[in-house]
Amino acid sequence: MISRMHNLIIFNNIENDLVLGVFIFLLCDNFIFICIVLIEIERSKIMELEKEYSCLEKNELVFSKAINVDKNYQETSEAYLDDIFKVVRCTAHSYVTSCDIKDSIVYIFGKTEICLTYFNDNNELVYTDFVEDFSESIAVDEVSEYAFAIATVCNKYCNYRIINQRRIDIHISFALNVNVYDKKSCPCVCKCENSKLYTLDEKVSYVENAVVTKVDVEESFNLPANSNGINRVISFEINSTTTDIKTIKDKVFVKSNVSLSVLYTDNDNKIDRAEFSFDVSKIVEASGVDENCNCIVKISKGSLYVKAKSSADDNGGKIELYGDLSLTVFIVKQENKKIVSDGYIVSKKTKNSYASFDCFTDGQYICNSSNSKLSLDLSATVTKVYDLNVAVNDCMVKKQKICIDFEVCILADTSDQGIQYIVQNKIIEINAEGFSLLCTAFVNSFDYTIVNDKNISVNVMYTYSAYVGKSKKINVLTEMDCLDETVNYPALTLYFAKQNEKLWDIAKQFSSDIELIKKENNITCESLDSNKVIIIPGL
Repeated sequence: MISRMHNLIIFNNIENDLVLGVFIFLLCDNFIFICIVLIEIERSKIMELEKEYSCLEKNELVFSKAINVDKNYQETSEAYLDDIFKVVRCTAHSYVTSCDIKDSIVYIFGKTEICLTYFNDNNELVYTDFVEDFSESIAVDEVSEYAFAIATVCNKYCNYRIINQRRIDIHISFALNVNVYDKKSCPCVCKCENSKLYTLDEKVSYVENAVVTKVDVEESFNLPANSNGINRVISFEINSTTTDIKTIKDKVFVKSNVSLSVLYTDNDNKIDRAEFSFDVSKIVEASGVDENCNCIVKISKGSLYVKAKSSADDNGGKIELYGDLSLTVFIVKQENKKIVSDGYIVSKKTKNSYASFDCFTDGQYICNSSNSKLSLDLSATVTKVYDLNVAVNDCMVKKQKICIDFEVCILADTSDQGIQYIVQNKIIEINAEGFSLLCTAFVNSFDYTIVNDKNISVNVMYTYSAYVGKSKKINVLTEMDCLDETVNYPALTLYFAKQNEKLWDIAKQFSSDIELIKKENNITCESLDSNKVIIIPGL
């Protein structure tokens, strides 16, 4: 034996590297074998069950951000227009024409219309406008091929500086509210042999689609025959109220009433005002829409142009309107979903896996009309109001409140600075019943009272619509395995249950049946309304 060991040692000294390699190989091989055995032992503890799975799917808001956009433009008036001597009004409104997502980048394209009213060297009011294109892009986290994006505009302010009598520098600012939705899936156990499953019936709502498009406008209106003719249009305002929304498969029908208010100078160069109204409609192509969907619609001013046409006899005349309105449609779908949130097997231990399913439940579409009084405190002394307009600049959800931003625009004569354009924003808040998924608002009508030379009271009638509900996190049972380990409970157990404790949790804890517990204790609800001792039958 000693001789053999000696020989082995001698051999190792001769072939040391080779033997060491063989030794390590044998150790590794044995380790792998032991691991395989342990895994098989663990697997033997799990009983194979026949199961069926379903997939919970919905569109989820994965990105939401307000992007501040500032633009500088140098505008030169057309050659046929009079020189600029004093600017009375310079406003700008921006709107989105398209919003796409590609390679996890949102591309936003839109237009900005700049409206300018000024005095020429003859102290006459002149109106012109300029249209500029804009584009923005923003990177988002990786999204699937089913993702879609939508952007809306909240106009902030417009500043100007006269360079010379033909050119003006304009600085505008607006916010782009960008939302990205993506399809999210969550696997769910829907059937499992010899098991008891806790199933929830939930009405889940989500944004199915969103579309931005335009509504073409071409209208002509006659001034009254007894009017003192029309020389020039000096400003105009547009308000739109949605009157009808219908949904069919892959289409949304939108009808709206549009009110047009036009300020113009007559043949005596005096300022006059005319009001008109007309209906517009649009069939919007939108995949995923059906008869049961709800829609949140926003119609705003696009690129619109107004022309004055005088009559041959210097009385009456025509006002022509053409261009487009901006239309954004959000489609909300509600689906009934059966969600298995938990499960167990009587008298057996189980190994469960769960996932969180974030959803919007108990959704309902609301549409209400209301009125509010807006008090305008003016810095200038107003002697005459030529025009006053109220429009919705933005409608948003903040802390379970619907916030409507009204923009009040006034063209008035002042005692110290002549004709001035005054803009004030007023925000009102409406308590929402639960969490609001989407909302919009529009002005139905308004009137105003001049309280004194520095205060105007405006009474505005408006309609707001929203989709409200509850934001909810639901545990979803994604996997359940039965362990080969028996759990034994007595045939009858007395249990001191606490208030609000769920019967399902009690039944699972004692490997019993929830319906038997209800029957034995004359309980009809899913959770206990007070502390009490209950009987738990064994199975």
